[in-house]
Amino acid sequence: MKIDVVQDQSRFVLSAVHSLEEDVVLGAILVALTVFVFIRSFRGMIICAVSIPASLISTFTLMKILGFTLNNLTLLALSLASGIVIDDAIIVMENIYRHMEDKGESPMQAAASGLKEIAPAVVSTTLSLLVIFLPLSFMHGIVGRFMFHFGMTMAFSITVSLVFAFVLTPMMSSKLLKKSVHVEKTSRDTAVNRFIDSRYTRMLKWALAHRKTAVISALLIMLSSIPAVMLVGKDFMPRDDRSEFSIHIKAPEGTSVDEMDHVMSDIERKLKNIKEVTNVLTSVGGGEDRSVSEGDIYVKLLHLKKRSKTQDDLANDARKILNEYPTLRAAIYDVGGVGGGGQAKFQVRLTGPDLTKLKEYADALVVKMKNKKGFADVDTSLQFGKPEVRLIIDRPRAADLGVSAGDISRAMQLFVSGTLDITKYKVLDELYEVRTRLEERFRKNPTALLNLPIPATKEHMPQTPVRLDQVASVEETPGPS
Repeated sequence: MKIDVVQDQSRFVLSAVHSLEEDVVLGAILVALTVFVFIRSFRGMIICAVSIPASLISTFTLMKILGFTLNNLTLLALSLASGIVIDDAIIVMENIYRHMEDKGESPMQAAASGLKEIAPAVVSTTLSLLVIFLPLSFMHGIVGRFMFHFGMTMAFSITVSLVFAFVLTPMMSSKLLKKSVHVEKTSRDTAVNRFIDSRYTRMLKWALAHRKTAVISALLIMLSSIPAVMLVGKDFMPRDDRSEFSIHIKAPEGTSVDEMDHVMSDIERKLKNIKEVTNVLTSVGGGEDRSVSEGDIYVKLLHLKKRSKTQDDLANDARKILNEYPTLRAAIYDVGGVGGGGQAKFQVRLTGPDLTKLKEYADALVVKMKNKKGFADVDTSLQFGKPEVRLIIDRPRAADLGVSAGDISRAMQLFVSGTLDITKYKVLDELYEVRTRLEERFRKNPTALLNLPIPATKEHMPQTPVRLDQVASVEETPGPS
């Protein structure tokens, strides 16, 4: 016997964790190199690089206090924050270094005076970022539930970065930076800084000399974002090729377990013939009501790097297989993800008092949507054709015999569903409910049910037993499911 893991959602979380680790390490290296290129100080490079892990580790503490976990949204926030938390430290450290070079101050003096001079600007920068991310945590609806963890994690990391910029960076600068000797040439007198300064100065002079043109150009660029937004596609969450998808299949009502198992096995065999499919897991009895006429097939694909077709292409290949079974109603869903998967991306809810009219409108809408480009797996949850037995009460006859509709309802609950507790049974400290119902051969036979007497109650004590067929009749009809 061989046991294999078919579906494992943890691999996506682990991948996100590894991605965060790469972002932190790579971000620290790139930031350190950037600082070294412009300031030409190895010690200053170390001071700035330390702020990234320090801020993120402190953010974990705040996440723990609020009960947050490492999930897709918090990891996304931490990855994004790894490039933001360094900003305050760079600004503070650069100003401290400038005081040492331009004014000849000692590292201790430069740390105090440089921080005092630049503090209002750093606070303003941090608050501007908090104004962007913190309101995300207070959004309403489904989006708000997702964005709460993201917004709060971002706010934590940005706030902590400000604290470290005001505490850790000046302290390390006062201890690690060497006292600068006042010379004519500073760290800004490099080829890179001269190149950037000359281009920036030239552009700034042109903008100040042509103020109207600069303002009009800025307005046009801002207004151009409106049509750009209209042209960009919109979605609740970006779709990702996760190398897996799920198929939900509905057979006609009344399909037996054996018939359903045979059809699902046949589809499973054909799906395995697709070379990009690695595993197929089939289950019968799916859906909200666990109906035997419904089933699910989980399809696992090769890793994205090992196949030429996309997940959508392979899903379309699966649809071609499903089209060979015209009596089945099938839909393909994404698995997992932030939204949880297993649901259609576009849903319409129809309500009304008349089921017949409701079905008529739903079927008409399904036909129109199937004929419109862009829709796939269009279906309706309202189905007629589920076999059911209706008990029709002869109310005048029942009234003459002293039988109420409640008496008949309780009788059916006792005989068929077994939902009534007739007594309690105690074993040691455990109390068990005792319920009774007819054997299956009687429950499935409407004629046998009609021959049963209606149990007497305190309110209903007839002199002679009243059978169900005296006050009711049965009718077998297809009903909605």
